[in-house]
Amino acid sequence: MGRILYLIFTFLCLIISKFGQSQSSIAQDFAIWNWVQIEKKIAPTHYLNFQYQIRFVENAQQFGRSNIYFSYSKDFSRNYHSEILYQLNTNLRNDQHTIYWGHTYKQLVNKKFTLFFRSAVQHTQRQFTKEIRIDKPSTEWRNRIRLAYKINKTFTITQSAEVYLKNTPLLPIHWSRMRYVSQLNFRYNKYQSFHLFYLVEPDLISYKQRETDYVLGFTYKIKLPNKWKDYKKLYQPKLKKPFQWQDDYEKENRDTY
Repeated sequence: MGRILYLIFTFLCLIISKFGQSQSSIAQDFAIWNWVQIEKKIAPTHYLNFQYQIRFVENAQQFGRSNIYFSYSKDFSRNYHSEILYQLNTNLRNDQHTIYWGHTYKQLVNKKFTLFFRSAVQHTQRQFTKEIRIDKPSTEWRNRIRLAYKINKTFTITQSAEVYLKNTPLLPIHWSRMRYVSQLNFRYNKYQSFHLFYLVEPDLISYKQRETDYVLGFTYKIKLPNKWKDYKKLYQPKLKKPFQWQDDYEKENRDTY
């Protein structure tokens, strides 16, 4: 266990050393994201999800924005699911609306490792005036690969990389950014889990000053029980049945990061 955590720490240090080098042409910022997710299974293979996120930017000293998510997802098979999501970003100045549609494929490598591939499209705009300079619409194609390692039935660690292809009316289509995420997941019981992640997001091609964002994030996830009698089990730390990690892992991580 200690050896695994040491490897995680070493890997994060390598990311920091690579992307954290001082460069006058690249702006850098550190942020903190706090995230709450509530999921409800409404039918076999059908799920509704509500999420609230708050971000602090400018070295985590200033409120950046709040994000509100509503999503619906469906499992088509043991290895494949699809999700559609609406996201409202709001801060002290303006709002932003995002529609997201993603598909995830899961492949079990062995008893310890699972590989995930996700492809998604999202469209974002501030208003609906049909004036490009006011609405600032953009469409992005996102492709992410994630490797998950099972430490035991309680802890898992993941590493992912995601590339964004961006299209806006006023600029050529371009590879806009990369997103790297290291994450430690703790499953408290059947209904609750906690996730600590570190995110690095450098710009690839930018038509303004290039930026690299560093994010430390915490996510709390709760699944609402299907039966009223099961609500008393929400805070029981132990599971009566073994955690079926291969089947349920991706349901623990329905996310957009």
